[in-house]
Amino acid sequence: METEQDAQRAWEDLLHRLKDLILVSFDRRVSQYEDDIKEKESQRALPGWNFCTFFILKEGLARGFESVGLVDDALVGYDELSVGLESFVAEQNAGGNLGRQGGGLLQYTESLKQTIDAFALDSSSRDDETVDLQSDALHKESADEIPINAARRPYRDMILANDVSAFDFRCYLFSRQITLLLRLANAQSTREELLAQLKEQQDSILYGVAPRVPTQQKKPEEKENLAKLAEICHRALEFIPQISHVMRQELLTAYAEEQQKERTATSLRDDVINNIVSSFGFSVAQQILAQTSTKALPIPSSTISFASDDEQKASIPEPKTMMHPARESSLHIKTPQQEHQPPPSPGVFPGPGQHPITHHGDSYEAYLAKNGLEELAAKRGDLYMFSRSILTNFGKPRGWSAGWDEAPIMHELGMLEMVDINLNDDGGDTTDKQGKSARDSRDLPLAGINSKLLRTAADNSTDFYRLYEILTDKALRHFTVAGLEQSIQGAMSDLAVLKYHLQEYRAATSFFCLTTPFFGESGWTWLELSMLVMYTKCLKHLKSKEFVRVALKLLTKACATQKDHQKPGTLAGSVCDGSVRAGISAVVNDAVGNISELALALPGDAKVPLDSFVTNVCLESMPVYHCDRDSATMSMRLQSLLPNEVTFDSVTLQLVTDNVAHTEVIFRAAEQTLIVPGPNVITLHCSSIIPGLFRVGKVCLQSSHLSLSSDYDTSSSKPSAHRIRSVLLHRPASALHVALSASRHMTLNKTNHLELTVHTGNNSIKSCEVRIRPATGGLRMLMNEAVCVGQPDCFAKPPEAGVFRLGALPRDSPTIIQFPYTIEQDVAEIVAKLDVSYHTDQDGPFATSETSKIPISLAVGVNVQDIFKHSFMYSRFSVSTGSTQPLRLYDSELLDSGIFEATRSGLASSTLDIFPDHPTTLVYKVQRKSIGEHRVAPNPPDVAFALV
Repeated sequence: METEQDAQRAWEDLLHRLKDLILVSFDRRVSQYEDDIKEKESQRALPGWNFCTFFILKEGLARGFESVGLVDDALVGYDELSVGLESFVAEQNAGGNLGRQGGGLLQYTESLKQTIDAFALDSSSRDDETVDLQSDALHKESADEIPINAARRPYRDMILANDVSAFDFRCYLFSRQITLLLRLANAQSTREELLAQLKEQQDSILYGVAPRVPTQQKKPEEKENLAKLAEICHRALEFIPQISHVMRQELLTAYAEEQQKERTATSLRDDVINNIVSSFGFSVAQQILAQTSTKALPIPSSTISFASDDEQKASIPEPKTMMHPARESSLHIKTPQQEHQPPPSPGVFPGPGQHPITHHGDSYEAYLAKNGLEELAAKRGDLYMFSRSILTNFGKPRGWSAGWDEAPIMHELGMLEMVDINLNDDGGDTTDKQGKSARDSRDLPLAGINSKLLRTAADNSTDFYRLYEILTDKALRHFTVAGLEQSIQGAMSDLAVLKYHLQEYRAATSFFCLTTPFFGESGWTWLELSMLVMYTKCLKHLKSKEFVRVALKLLTKACATQKDHQKPGTLAGSVCDGSVRAGISAVVNDAVGNISELALALPGDAKVPLDSFVTNVCLESMPVYHCDRDSATMSMRLQSLLPNEVTFDSVTLQLVTDNVAHTEVIFRAAEQTLIVPGPNVITLHCSSIIPGLFRVGKVCLQSSHLSLSSDYDTSSSKPSAHRIRSVLLHRPASALHVALSASRHMTLNKTNHLELTVHTGNNSIKSCEVRIRPATGGLRMLMNEAVCVGQPDCFAKPPEAGVFRLGALPRDSPTIIQFPYTIEQDVAEIVAKLDVSYHTDQDGPFATSETSKIPISLAVGVNVQDIFKHSFMYSRFSVSTGSTQPLRLYDSELLDSGIFEATRSGLASSTLDIFPDHPTTLVYKVQRKSIGEHRVAPNPPDVAFALV
């Protein structure tokens, strides 16, 4: 009796045998197909070879692979057929019409031509229809049809009958490739599910409602392959432009054989052709977006909303992403550190000495799924942008712009507008051609627009801008998931320009605030400048406090751009001619307004580098000294890059020295200075003349709270620092002079004096103040003991420590003030700084400064050496100079005392010259006097040895 186990083994053996037989049969069938394909391929060059027959044969092999689950092999077969079709079409186009007996494809699709004819005849009545956005029965004739579908038409029968065009052939091939890729991605949908997805996507865009059709719940183990979905989007991005070109060429070929009877009919037919081609491309993009939509893609919530008076604002949902909680987050903006990091490697093939990448907390499959998610988000975002480009092309002939056409494109300002002229037309048609660009939307037919979304947007400007914004927002959210920084910023800039064009300034401001810094840091100078102009105008309309800051940034960027493009020998400099610079200045001036009022409106002091607004700073001339007063003037030339004139309250030029004292001289403008765009010459005045060699240390222009300054040093790399030469200042002979010197009379056992000499020159002094500051350590000046030599009433106030205050002094008269000093250590010279400020009968105050080095050492040096003998003594005096100047000795004398007498050896009346390196020796003989001659002098002399 057969047991249950024997029955199970017998059943398994039967299944195993059936599988083997099926595989053997499949292998034989595949081998037969391959042999037939090779045979047909070898006959390709023979007359009468039919590509359609070859296609059916090779497609049979691909379908066989598909039937047994070898989807990858089937996809490779269809890819090879696609390449073969392209080659065959190229040969047919190069060789002309191959004839029907040779298997050539149709020149055009007859059904498309019939559709255009029908639309052209009925366009007048259809154009007058009103589109109701809330109606559910809006053009049902083609709105729910799937454009890319292998079951849409009997493609295989058409191919077998050689009654197929290149357009139908490509559509069938692409539909089969998409079907296989969807199967590989585990996202295969039925026709009903796809129609529900398309309806759901249209409703979400038109009405802003949540999806109403529940999606089929997959088993937990059936995960979608996001990389395959991304490949579908990638192929669609390549397929849509190609199929649109083929579709247009076939339609043009179909009507090229007919004689154009009326120009109006031809123009209307062209509009219908454009509508059909664009609508087909838009519908294909929407179909691919619906087929690749997956809840595994965490799209952030929308940032835009549309609301009526009686309903709250609702975000535009993303199809199939509202079925589960979506990630709530703001736009992901990369930091500068993240921006420069390279994308991580998958780690499959690590380099030498490297270890494979390990992912903590996630499996390797999850890591690959993340890469597929980012790729899918990026490709879907590109599809949304592609759909938006089709929408933009619909808006251009109707005069609807997304804002970039009206935006101030800075590098095109001032250039002549180019007009396309057809050389085959007469001159009389030029006016009609130029007027054709701006046509009323009511004159453009809606016939041929099968897409419900596109037809709704083409009906009026409000829906056009609404759909444009929705498509851009969807692309932005996909790019955010993909982490494409440049695409994110590009989409946000498009939204900013659109909001600016629609005069929604508050919304535009938020986008401009995010995008403008990115383009500036990325080197898009012209784009950043254009966006700053629009950003400034938005803040100006809103009367925002940020207007001043952004306007100042706009001025800085505009001036920097003009300065960079004015450099000689550069291509940009040759392009940026005077007309373009004038156009930039006009646009920036319109956005910023009066710069002086802008500086006054600053909330606090703002310091801006001078080179940001001014260039080519140089000294026009050397100092010019005045004869009637102690002052000088200099001219400074600079070129203003600002768009309009601005009044500066003060303009200062600081001259400094490089020595230890670091003396400063300030030249100032006498009054407010008006700086105009372009070259300017500013006259600067200085009433504090300090002799010496100076260089330009700082240039500062002050207007209210705005300060433009630039520091120049010897190590500066700025080109302007090398164009500013050194300046030599001196005091004219007619100016006031001060000098400090040692007194002519010096004693070794008493306090010595210094003499201050003030010579008024051509000035009639009303008051004068002299400050003396010692610069030598241990030097004390007893200025309270000062006396005027020859003028007892020269002091206006009693002398104080370090200060002499003098009264009125006549013209061209010297005033000498003598005062004692002490010093703690023996030095050859002392240093003191004199600061003088004074008023004259004509003007004031004036000032000057001078550093005096005063030698205080003795003029001669005497060294004595005594040689004792039995009854007398020799005293040898060595006399040398105390400075580098030679001396002449006329006479010398050693005075006698009460007991001793001195006698000079040699000629007593001889004249001797003493040089620094050759001292002179004087010898005296000293001996005791006779006893009778001894007497004590009542007043012994203070000096025993005298030199003349």
